[in-house]
Amino acid sequence: GNEDYQEALRSIESKSFSDAKMTVVKQVLKNNCVTTSQVKGFAQLFSFETDKLAFVKYAYDYTSDKKNFYKVNDVFTYESSIEELNKYLETHQ
Repeated sequence: GNEDYQEALRSIESKSFSDAKMTVVKQVLKNNCVTTSQVKGFAQLFSFETDKLAFVKYAYDYTSDKKNFYKVNDVFTYESSIEELNKYLETHQ
């Protein structure tokens, strides 16, 4: 539920390094289906565009509402990231 999600956010946020954040968030995804808006929330915890992109690609398989996945584009600063994600999704249906 939402409580679990908030707890997961806090846990990930408390980690200083993106590697540690990535480890925790992958553990969370393994055991939970997430929504697109939750994926966005997690992605925003990463400082670097490359980490956001790597995470979002990973999260796709665990997303319950894949039809809304285009909304994660909002977390990216660069057009190239959106294009790369799009390419990935096309080959990953």
